[in-house]
Amino acid sequence: MNRPTRTLVTSAALSTLFALVAHAGVLRVVVHDARTRTPIAGAFVQVGSAPGAPFANNWGATAADGSITFNDAALVGPQTVTAGAAGFSLLTVIEAASDSITLPLHAETIGATIQGPKAEISGTTVGIQTANNDGNVDVGVVYPALQLADVLGRRTAPVEIPTDQVSLPVVGAKDLPGNIVIPRQTEYLVYRFEKPNYHFFVPDRDTYDVVVLAGRASVSNLGSASLNDVTTRRVGIERVAVNGSLSLVPACDVDLSPTITVRVPDAPTGTAVEAVSVADVPEPGGPRTLLYDLKSSMAQDLDHFTLSGLAPTGDLSTSVPYVAARYHDPAPSPAYEAGRVDRRPLTLPATRSVEGFFLVPQLSQNGSEFTWGPVGRPGITTDPTWAIANFRLEPGSRMLWEVWSPAGRGAFALPGLAPGAPGGLPDSALVEDHLIWDLLVADPTGPIQNVLANPFATLTRYSRRSMQITPPLLLPRLAAATHEPGSARPIALAPQPSRGEVDIVWTRPPQPGDEVQWSLVDVTGRRVNTGRFRALGTERERAPWSGALAPAPGVYWLDLEMSGRHERARLVVVH
Repeated sequence: MNRPTRTLVTSAALSTLFALVAHAGVLRVVVHDARTRTPIAGAFVQVGSAPGAPFANNWGATAADGSITFNDAALVGPQTVTAGAAGFSLLTVIEAASDSITLPLHAETIGATIQGPKAEISGTTVGIQTANNDGNVDVGVVYPALQLADVLGRRTAPVEIPTDQVSLPVVGAKDLPGNIVIPRQTEYLVYRFEKPNYHFFVPDRDTYDVVVLAGRASVSNLGSASLNDVTTRRVGIERVAVNGSLSLVPACDVDLSPTITVRVPDAPTGTAVEAVSVADVPEPGGPRTLLYDLKSSMAQDLDHFTLSGLAPTGDLSTSVPYVAARYHDPAPSPAYEAGRVDRRPLTLPATRSVEGFFLVPQLSQNGSEFTWGPVGRPGITTDPTWAIANFRLEPGSRMLWEVWSPAGRGAFALPGLAPGAPGGLPDSALVEDHLIWDLLVADPTGPIQNVLANPFATLTRYSRRSMQITPPLLLPRLAAATHEPGSARPIALAPQPSRGEVDIVWTRPPQPGDEVQWSLVDVTGRRVNTGRFRALGTERERAPWSGALAPAPGVYWLDLEMSGRHERARLVVVH
């Protein structure tokens, strides 16, 4: 009776063992555009902390489907993986990739303009209720529903809103956002207020939930950018597929109720506090977030906020309403903040006390190692799960490198990248730009793949701090996007990699006969060769260390000094 059972058990165990052996040592990485979810062919991918570690040939380029597969016995347990492509931030996931992982790359530029094809959505609206001669103006804001990450995160939301100059009675000429509408209405008996049309731009070829949020503001506050001056009253939503510019007349047809009371007792004195009323609308690509109301105050002036909200109904019957709050440094560019998302079911009227924030992390840098202090409060908060770092260049708003690390590590070191890797960190000593490290520590739950796609989908707490840093000495660096007036753009060395013979390729050649001082520095910072030469004044000339003077195979930095200019380029020498 027992023998067949033992045979089956043994067979099952062997099958499992063989499956594990066959699967061990394989890691498949897929790289795609975070916005469009389209695969990125030719993307750089490296496994490990440096070229050759944990195995030889641990880097390569993705195929047409955005994938690359690594096979090596050293691929056991969670791995560190870095991906990058031209025009995108680098992305590194520290000790978190097992078997397979998809890495979403974000555009490097985070300015207020859309990268790539865009479409204009324009038109007018219906359903915004107005009242004449009450000293107020009824207005509507038309916008595409976003993700909570777009509302609370640092990256610019994927929408471009032009400015319209409008001449209005009493208040005169005003610059209003292009997505504002003002239905025709009369105030002070004779003055007509009207801006019937809206317009804004979104990335083309996608599906959007277009939202109309209507509110009432006093005439004196018309044009204010703060929702403190607006009582939000109605909302409407319409789903639309965009394939080229289109005209749309969305209806604002559901009443909001100003019946949510929010207190934020943990906000420290001297900080700015914000509370939002939002709702998530389920979608196949992940929930979209509708903003119903937002109010702000200084902590010392705050007793409570009164926000407008909506119980799920009609077109929004599947929506999930909730509130969130944050406090932050009141400076124009906050150096720190802490946020709470209260996902408890919300039934109106409702009162919420938003508390139990993470501590703000303390940051420090030691070369290429970055550390942070604990943010959890035992017995009060959840444990943080992920630390998400962003290295950006200011001014210019360039996101250069995004790093995800398990929060419990308390530190990470930036990997050294193989020759040919796109991007890196700039040498800020050459320009006036500043390199900023932002670190967000949060408690999102679920598989790393889901969290990478949308870290704000499940988190309930986060805190963030920013600090200016020095580019780590031993890392590849790229030239900064901005340059002092009149300075040359970076030089190049060709061919790359080199087998001994190499040319200097000038973007703007020096004058013939100009003296150029050069030095080669290896990755440890040791100077291996130095000298001087007279420039030919041509766009390309042979480097003085070529041929017999070529350095040993490795990665080097070439530094050039001439006529008050400093140029730097990376040199890779192979056998």
